[in-house]
Amino acid sequence: MLQSMYQRRRNVSLILTGILLLISLIIFSFTPFNSADDWFAFVYMGIGLLLCLGTASISNHKLKQVQGHNLPESDASLFEANHIVIKKDVGLFPRLLLFQKNGAYAGVIKPLHIPWYCYPFGILLKESAIYLPITYGVYNSKDEIVMHLHIRGFLKAKSNVQITNAAKEHIGDYTQFDFQNLVNIRGELTKPDGDLVLAIQTKGFMGDFRLIDDNGVTWAHFYNGYFPHNYTHLFRDIDNSIVDLNLHLAERQKKLLLGFIAFSFLQRQR
Repeated sequence: MLQSMYQRRRNVSLILTGILLLISLIIFSFTPFNSADDWFAFVYMGIGLLLCLGTASISNHKLKQVQGHNLPESDASLFEANHIVIKKDVGLFPRLLLFQKNGAYAGVIKPLHIPWYCYPFGILLKESAIYLPITYGVYNSKDEIVMHLHIRGFLKAKSNVQITNAAKEHIGDYTQFDFQNLVNIRGELTKPDGDLVLAIQTKGFMGDFRLIDDNGVTWAHFYNGYFPHNYTHLFRDIDNSIVDLNLHLAERQKKLLLGFIAFSFLQRQR
C-alpha cells in the first residue's frame, strides 16, 4: 500500500513537472519579456517546477525505501481498534490510508463509482473535490468493504454524508454546517430518523482536541503523535495524525464516528 502511495505521488509530480515545463517553453518561445512582471511570472513558474521535481525526487526515494518491505496487516477490526493513524494519499480525488501505531496496515478510504461528469470538477476544484456527490468506501486490512459514505450537499450551505454499512443499509448521517469551514467545524451525527446522536463543534481541526457528548463521555481524541523508532524510515517520526477511539461505544456509534473522522480528514489539505 505504501509502495502504491509513493508511486502515485511520484507519477503525479512528474506529470505536473512535464506540464509546467511545456508551458514554460511555450511562454519563453513566444512571449517577449519586456517588463519585470514578465520575468517574475517566469521565475514563479520555475519555482513551481523545482517544487514538483523535488516532490518527485523525495517520493522516488521513499518508494525505494519501502520496496520489498511488507507492512503487517492489522488483525483487529476497524470497529474494534482503540486508535487509528491517518495518512492522506495523493490522487485526483482524496484517499486516506489507515494504520496502527505499531505500523500495521488497517485499511483505506477511497472513492467508488466516480461519475464521468465529476472528473472535470475534480481537476478544477482540487481539494474541494471531497464535496462532489461521490460515494466513498471504507475498506479493512483484508480489502473488504465495511462501510459506505455517500456525500451530498455540493454547492449548498451544508454538507451531508449518508453512512451505510457493508450491505448498504442506512445507519445514520453526518451533517456539517458552515460549508467548507475547516477552522471551526460544526456538525452533528444523527440516526436515520434524524434523532441526534452527537453534536460536534471544534475550534480548529489541526491541534489536540476531543469529541465529548452531553454526558461527558469522550468519543475520540485527535492529536499528532509519533511512530515507534523501527518504523520511522516509512513514516514521519512525529506529527502523524492519530485518533484514539472509545472502545466502549456501541457498534453503530463507532461506525458513525468513523464516518465523521473519514469526511473530516478527506477535507484536510495534508
